[in-house]
This record gives sequence, structure tokens and C-alpha cells, in this order.
Amino acid sequence: AKHSPPPEAVPSAAMATTLPCERAAPSSSVFIGVDVGTGSARAAAFDLAGHLLGEASSELKTRTPQPEHFEQSSDDIWHACCKAVRGALAAAGTTEVAGVAFDATCSLVVLGDGDAPLAVGADLPDSEGISSSEAEVFNVIMWCDHRATAEAEAINATGHRLLNNVGGAVSPEMEMPKLSWLKRCRPFTYRATRRFFDLSDYLTYRAAGGCAAAGEGAGLRSVCTVVCKWNFDAAAHDWDAAFLAEIGLADLGSQRIGAAEDVREVGARVPGGVCAAAARDLGITSAAALGIGMIDAHAGGLGCLGGEPPPPHATGAMPLEMRLALIAGTSTCHMACSQEPVFVPGVWGPYASAMVPGFFLNEGGQSSAGAGIDFLLETHAAFPELRRAADEQGRKPTAILNSRISSLASERGLFHPAFLTAGLFVGPDLNGCRSPLADPHLRGSIVGLGPPRPAEQANTIDALAVLYLAAVQALAYSTRSIVDAINAARKEAAVELIGAIFACGGLAHNEAYVAAHADALGMPVFLPEEPSATMPLGGAMLAAAAAGAYPSVLAAMRGMGGLGSVVIPQSDPSLRRFHDARYEIFLRMQRHQQEYQALERAALAAV
Repeated sequence: AKHSPPPEAVPSAAMATTLPCERAAPSSSVFIGVDVGTGSARAAAFDLAGHLLGEASSELKTRTPQPEHFEQSSDDIWHACCKAVRGALAAAGTTEVAGVAFDATCSLVVLGDGDAPLAVGADLPDSEGISSSEAEVFNVIMWCDHRATAEAEAINATGHRLLNNVGGAVSPEMEMPKLSWLKRCRPFTYRATRRFFDLSDYLTYRAAGGCAAAGEGAGLRSVCTVVCKWNFDAAAHDWDAAFLAEIGLADLGSQRIGAAEDVREVGARVPGGVCAAAARDLGITSAAALGIGMIDAHAGGLGCLGGEPPPPHATGAMPLEMRLALIAGTSTCHMACSQEPVFVPGVWGPYASAMVPGFFLNEGGQSSAGAGIDFLLETHAAFPELRRAADEQGRKPTAILNSRISSLASERGLFHPAFLTAGLFVGPDLNGCRSPLADPHLRGSIVGLGPPRPAEQANTIDALAVLYLAAVQALAYSTRSIVDAINAARKEAAVELIGAIFACGGLAHNEAYVAAHADALGMPVFLPEEPSATMPLGGAMLAAAAAGAYPSVLAAMRGMGGLGSVVIPQSDPSLRRFHDARYEIFLRMQRHQQEYQALERAALAAV
């Protein structure tokens, strides 16, 4: 196939054919989506057709008191959101906003009397009153925190029916394990907590006036957060008291986690809208509608799934069920909708109306994607040289590696850059395998080191480029394993199979990453015009629905979504055979590592 680069991308022979796509005409109303990721809060202003008017971001502070413990401050997050919104509005040249909605990581927020933040650090004293004595309190257990692995295993050992809705097992990244950890390890803090929130619900609560004067909309929860991360029973639309009792959390109480009537659909209008105090903080001069928010990855799903490219790659005949949203950043989420519930072992869901109202959602994921690539790069001996080159050229390190990959393939006479990695295999599960194995104990690996060479050859940017490409391919094979698991279950349930990838997030800017996914899965990868602004766009869609600008979230997706390009997989059979073989090796590496760990655990248990 002919290779041509996407707009404003570095030319690379690794790239498949890319075609420009058009967007809809602009309109006047302004909607703000606020997206809180792992390291920053971003805000973007959009018009009614989804055109980006202005954006800004603000960094977040993170505390890491010990390995696998990650904490943030809800006050710091709110202030970062306000700074980002003000910046986005300044870029857009307006303060008149019709609607606002928040999306955020699925992190746990802990509040005490008067909504004072309560510290969650395992290294801090736990006694009545001491938790909120510091000037800045880290009261948020982040999504990526794995301190509650033992608690997750204990919950899974119950075999409760609700576990069927999370692929058979909760993850330590979910909230019930974290709450169990708090109760066991910080009992005073647990008892002193008046409200537990998922982060996006906290931000909605604060914007509605909950932290100031218990505003009319305070305390509402998103069906997205409670169904996906809190084991809320969507079928019964209620908390399962027997489940909470069985896992030792019967004392949570609806006053702390929200009553069933507080759980609302995404994009529902919050009574009273943005309160006056929050409007001042955010820099909004007019009253704005406030929409019920959602988890950040799910907002990305809304932002990228509704777009349509022009012919010859128009997908109007492709139903939503055949589209997989790939939200690729620090971690990666794989979001698939269906009109009927599909149970997939090791894949979260089916969640009713958790992303698109009226559709069930299955959610796969990789706990370490962009973070894993960064780790491999930054721990390599050639990284300082790569960093210097990136700074000198004003480019990202991965952009330099992508260019070098193409040059190496040409220098070595290879048909395609993918073949550079022959004999070198990477296991990408640095922080466990979220899907489809649901094994938090898996770790990353490199197979195929050698033969020994002089250090000046092994520690080059060229050597790092090949290792980096092998890691990118491994992430694509991991995505393929998730898609294969979903499609196998869908085939059995007579549901449409996934046939195309709609990608967004930071890694959607990475040429090698996108091309590897297209070629390894044999599917087209559609990209939005602004891949890194797709999560805020999903939030703006919720805001537009809440404001009544669209009759539903699905209508907002169709009206505001837009695509920028499509990457078509290579059709060469030799490349397909190469990826098929490496995919089988990838699967065996995962199984073998599980066997190695089981052998070692048995030996250690006998010590």
C-alpha cells in the first residue's frame, strides 16, 4: 500500500494511507468540557458543532509515599480545573458559557465534616481530627493506586453475582477495594468520612455548590461512575445491601456514597446549574447548565465514536456496536457498546448506560500504556542523548524515534519497519494485566536480548528505537487480545463484531502506535481532528445535552463529533503473517509468566 503521512505529522514509512476528513459548520453557543487526567486538568471550549474554540491545562500535584501508592488533593484539582477553564475561555475570547460538565479519572475522594479533606496516606498518623490538619491534604486515592490488591482479591473470593458485571473480578483500581483498605488500614479516617466520591462526581458536587452551601444539586452521582467503579447494581438501580455486607462495608450508608435516587444518567441536568461561587472560581459570568459527568475514558469514547469521515471511508452504515473506542494515554481503555448485554471474561461490564445512554458498555484496558513506553525510554542508557536531541529539535522523543525507525528500515533494506523487531519481544504489563487476564500481578518483560555487543553499540538511539517499536507492537497485540475476547463473546451472543478502531488521547498522536494497531488488528483506525481534546469534547457533549441544545447525549455525539483522518492497515500477507506470529508469542509470554509466578509462589510458600 502507498504510504502518506497524516497532516502535520513527521513522514514515516511506518504510516499507512491517511485521508483528510471534513468537519461540520460552526455555531455560536459555547460549551465547556473539563477533563481531569492523571497529571493535569484540561478544559476546552467548543461550539455547538464541536469545533474547538480554545483550550488550556494546568498541572496536578501527585504524592507517592511508597510504591504503588498515588495520592492527590481535591482542592488542588479544583483549583487546576478553574485555572484551565479560565485559560480556555481567554483563548476562546468569551466568558459566556451555555453549559459545563466534568470528566475525571476514577479516583476516590475522601471528605470529612464540613467537606474538609481527609488524608489517605498509609504513612501518616490515623487518629480523630489529625487527618485534616495539614495546609494541603492529599485526600484522593488515584485510579492507578494498587494498595488495595489484597482487598480486591478478598472481594473476588466471594464470587458474588455482581462480579459478573466486571468480567468476574474487581480490580484494585476500583473503589470498593480502596474503601475496604481505608476501613482496615485507616479506621479513624474511614469512620470520620462523611462523603466518598468518585472524582468526577466530586467536581460536579463542588460546581453545584455542595462544598459551599449544600446547593440544590449537591450529592448527585453519575451512573457511569457508580456502575463501573462502585459495583452499583444497574439492573435494580440500587446498592446491593447483601453484597456490601458480604465484603464488610455494610456501614457505608447512602449518606456517604449516595442514595439510589441520587444516581443520574450522564448528561442529565443538575438542578440549579453551576452555583454562583463556582461560577466565580471558573470565570464564568453567566449562569451555565451543569451536566452529570463521567469517567475520563468514557468521555473520550463519546468524543471519538460519533464522528463520520467523508467517502470513500464514510462509516454511516457502520453501527455504533461495530466501533471500538481506544482511549490511549498514560493508560489505555477499550470501550465497546452493544444494545444487548455481553458478558466477557476478564473485561469489565456489561454496564447499562454507563457511556452512551441506552447502550451496554464493555470496557477493557491496559494499566500501563504511555506510562510503560515512558518507563522503557527513560531507563535506557541512550535516553539522555535522545532527550538532548529532542530539546534541540523542539520535538518529542517518540517523534525522533519514529523517524529513526523509518530510516533504519530503509538502511537495512526491509520491506516494512515492523520487521526491525524480529527476535525481540516485549511484555507490556508493567503494572499488571487489566484485560482480559485480570491479573494485577503480571509484570513487564523483554525477551531476546543479545548477542553481547560493545556498550557503544548497545546503548545507542538506534537500539532504543528498536526496543521502543517492540513495546509499541506489544501494546497493539494487547489491544488485539482484548478485541478478540470481546468478539468471541459477541459471536456467541449473536451481536455485531467490532470492525474498526476510533482512537484518541495522547498516543493517538504517535504515528508508530497508530500504524501498529491498524496492522496488528487488521482494522482501520479513525482519528479525530484534535486527538488530545477528545475527552473535553465528550464533556462538552454532556454539557450541551444538559443545556438542552441537543435532545440526547447520542444526538450530541452525532452533532458535535468529527474525524480528522483514517489509517488503513497494510494488506501485504507477509506483514500479516509476521504480526500473527508475534501475537501468538505475546499470548504465550503472558501465560508463561503466570506459570513462572505460580512456581515461585509455591516455592516461597514452603519457606
